[in-house]
Amino acid sequence: MISRNYIACETCDQNHILRIQVGRHEFQDHTFDCTNCGEEIKVRMHCYKETASTSLELLENCKQSEYNEGNVINLSPDFLIKEGDAHLDDIFPAIELIRSLPKATESPSFKSVEEMTEFYKNYKSLPQLWKTVKKGWTLTKSGNEKLAKTILSEYKPDGYEGPPKLNHVVFDFCSRICHPLRHDIFESIGLEAESARKNHEEEYKNLIDYIKTELKNESMEKYLEIFKEYFSAFDDFEQTLVYAQYNIALSDNQKATSCNFSKTKQFYGNAFETLTSNLTTLACLNNVANGRSYDKFERMNLKQYKKLDKASRIGPLKSNAQLAIFESCLKSEIRNASHHSSMKYSKGLITYRSGGNGAERTINYSEYLLLCNEIIIFISSLLKLELAMTFE
Repeated sequence: MISRNYIACETCDQNHILRIQVGRHEFQDHTFDCTNCGEEIKVRMHCYKETASTSLELLENCKQSEYNEGNVINLSPDFLIKEGDAHLDDIFPAIELIRSLPKATESPSFKSVEEMTEFYKNYKSLPQLWKTVKKGWTLTKSGNEKLAKTILSEYKPDGYEGPPKLNHVVFDFCSRICHPLRHDIFESIGLEAESARKNHEEEYKNLIDYIKTELKNESMEKYLEIFKEYFSAFDDFEQTLVYAQYNIALSDNQKATSCNFSKTKQFYGNAFETLTSNLTTLACLNNVANGRSYDKFERMNLKQYKKLDKASRIGPLKSNAQLAIFESCLKSEIRNASHHSSMKYSKGLITYRSGGNGAERTINYSEYLLLCNEIIIFISSLLKLELAMTFE
């Protein structure tokens, strides 16, 4: 469903026709540039499932247009658009994405209209679920266990009927982020953990004790903060999430329709820091899998490993095919530019330098969003492993 709205830029009075793809959330924010003066415009569309209707809230630098005309801007919360189609009328970009999806996973299969209605009435999007997860997580962290259980009871983990526990809820939530085709990451590292447990039982128990007493509190704090940052800018990230979840490659001419770069520009760098900091779990697991003490590496000890710069912490995992898959989402040059706020955005492109005085490079904003979703999927997979290893 596409909602058609007519607005004008408050800065230059340029009229625009907004063709907004209706998403699955209660509301969706869109940030884009005026087609005339280039000033940033922000709108929010509210979606009402009960009445199958929408309303547009004008947030920044825009006003209701008096004319049903203007430059067309296509906006979507769920997918990208071909660059040449961004300002065309009567197009339906969703069709191209649907054609890219595996046939068996295009949409839920319903036996009746009533079944479909019931499904969508009870459907909760990731941002809606995150509200519950975040509140339950922070209450648990602050020691308010009773209230946390009340909040967490609103979340129903798949296949779990017991009392609400944070680790089960977070595990299920991370699985939903990776759904449907990226569970292979967790399966890969999970098989390595299971093998280490069977073949080196005593040292594996030592590793679990170390994770529980020395790593878990700090790592959970890092996970919580990076998820907060991710969902604070979800309206932008969601545009490429399905591409990451389905392993769909982007073409050079696909662009994001919404860009709130001020909220996303430091995310990849911060996510890189979170993931590489928490690679200690995998590095110690690799030691056990290789028949060593969890804190003894091939060429160093654990204390020396933790002093390595973040980009180097993947090094000891490269010889282990099950664990080395994490290297694929680590882009040090993007991390440096993102973490140190040295990226510049203009007209769908991010310009950055590979080092302080390195060569200037560019990356499409859509590609940057995809990298952000890739790394949050790997972070979710690593968190699932830590939860699985320390379930109580």
